[in-house]
Amino acid sequence: LRFILLNYGCLIFKEIIMNWLKNAFYSKNFLTPIPLSIGNAHVYWLNSTIRCKSSEESQTSQTIKDLTVLEEVFDKIPPEDRNKKTFERALGMYLRTNVTRRGHTEFIYAALKRMKEFGVHKDLESYKRLLEIFPKGKLIPRNYMQVEGVHYPKQQQCCIDVLDEMEWWRVYPDKELYLIVKNAFGEWTHAMRKMKRQMYWIPKLKNADPYPLPRPIPRSDIEIAQAAMRRMCRDPANNVEVFYTSTISDSTINTWIVSGQSPQQREHIEDHATSEALYVDGPFRTWLADKSLFYFTLISEPNKKKYFSDFQSTESLTSDEWYYWKTKYNSPISDNRSQLMTVPTIHEQKDGTILALAITGNSSKDSLVYWLKFLEKFNCKLKEIPVVFRLRHAECSIAEMEEESRLQKKENPNSTT
Repeated sequence: LRFILLNYGCLIFKEIIMNWLKNAFYSKNFLTPIPLSIGNAHVYWLNSTIRCKSSEESQTSQTIKDLTVLEEVFDKIPPEDRNKKTFERALGMYLRTNVTRRGHTEFIYAALKRMKEFGVHKDLESYKRLLEIFPKGKLIPRNYMQVEGVHYPKQQQCCIDVLDEMEWWRVYPDKELYLIVKNAFGEWTHAMRKMKRQMYWIPKLKNADPYPLPRPIPRSDIEIAQAAMRRMCRDPANNVEVFYTSTISDSTINTWIVSGQSPQQREHIEDHATSEALYVDGPFRTWLADKSLFYFTLISEPNKKKYFSDFQSTESLTSDEWYYWKTKYNSPISDNRSQLMTVPTIHEQKDGTILALAITGNSSKDSLVYWLKFLEKFNCKLKEIPVVFRLRHAECSIAEMEEESRLQKKENPNSTT
């Protein structure tokens, strides 16, 4: 009982002293401060006056100061010299000059903020070097209380932010990165939980796309256009070819043209009537990762003799039934009717028959004229068919097109578009 009363009295005395220190006023003329420690407060003895400074304020000011000093390591590098080599050199300089890893969390945040400036925001090796800055063994929890209480929460959140940045830029982790996080934070932490979820889900989502992106993303504009053309053309027999206007003697522009056309589309051109016109529509925007391109289509009016069905089977089919599976391209209402009606091909849509696709270097009308000349080499009948250009401005957004269409309908309510 005496022990309990003594502890209770000490707590009351400590609370009284802390409240008195917090209410103490500041003195302008004070001597050299003498530091004392009482609880969570840093106390200074100042010329017959007590000055109290909370630990949170001192920690915040120190963090801002450390972060400013650490950011100078990257700011001193000239913009023209910022690349992967100088970024790794800055990380190595920090590890050599700071053996105890003091302020490593602030340094990682400073480096993470400038990764895009150095062009390493999509580089897996740079993220590995960044996560290796965390000290090994010190941040690993020793018991279940530390696990549930988020052992070293600031450092774990910093690691999670780095992994989130990787996920945003589509950087896929590997086994080595998994071991780096495990050696720093242990097996059962929030940072490791984030790492495990990425290792489980990202490979599944990456391989779920039937038209996967090339890895790495090509840097050349022509290679990017070729990859985008292969993804857009659904026909497996499609041929992607590259033409250069400089090969034509009387060409007035110097650019490249990436064209996509299948043998079946060439058959559609041969079967097309010379009295009916073809249309060049576009430009339409497409994306390859974060690269934006504009493409054009050579299209004809829809074939009214073909039957288009939107029927899609939702039943579970066996392997044999999948072989004879009927889609909207080969399965009208019934098998008897399908024998009597012509089934459209994959290129024949409700709004028209797509005969070719093209991506040009400058998206100009002149480049499209040369594109048609190149197509005439493989489609002889194209010389006899009139072609109408239905082009719009490349920078015109969808919202602007809808607003323009709405105004036209308002001015001419009886007109059809």
